[in-house]
Amino acid sequence: PKVWAVPPAPLYAIALFTKDRKDDVKLGDGLRKLCEEDPSLSVTHVAETGDMLLRGQGDVHLHIAVERLKRKFDLTV
Repeated sequence: PKVWAVPPAPLYAIALFTKDRKDDVKLGDGLRKLCEEDPSLSVTHVAETGDMLLRGQGDVHLHIAVERLKRKFDLTV
């Protein structure tokens, strides 16, 4: 696999939120772990809206990351 000295800058973003507010901490932990595994992903918390923005390289990249989040951390987002 190719290893980048600096990961490419994110091009797309989606806002994520949990269906149940009690899972917000779990969502934050899951997103942090996904970003550790895939450095081309990044997460930002928008204070004004409370949303977590997941940023990545494209639609498919973000879709796969969300599916991994659901599967690995048993979340409904």
